[in-house]
Amino acid sequence: ITAVEAMMRGTAVISSNAGGLREVVEGAGTACGDVTCMAETAESLLTSPSEWKSQVNRQLESLVSRHSPNNVIDSLSKVYESFMRR
Repeated sequence: ITAVEAMMRGTAVISSNAGGLREVVEGAGTACGDVTCMAETAESLLTSPSEWKSQVNRQLESLVSRHSPNNVIDSLSKVYESFMRR
């Protein structure tokens, strides 16, 4: 939830590519496999306003397409329907 909130507020998000956080960030923010990637990405975002803005825009587009209320409700409905069929 913290990553989603940061993305909603226009913060460029860099995360580890381990666990569930990768699924939230990947394709919109930057998911890194090591500290070097995180440091280089942070430096790049801090020194290039256009790159920072581009990532923030990708993140906002991702939130709208993947985490809109209608998509969340549809996904939860599918989970409940699948559970009830068992």
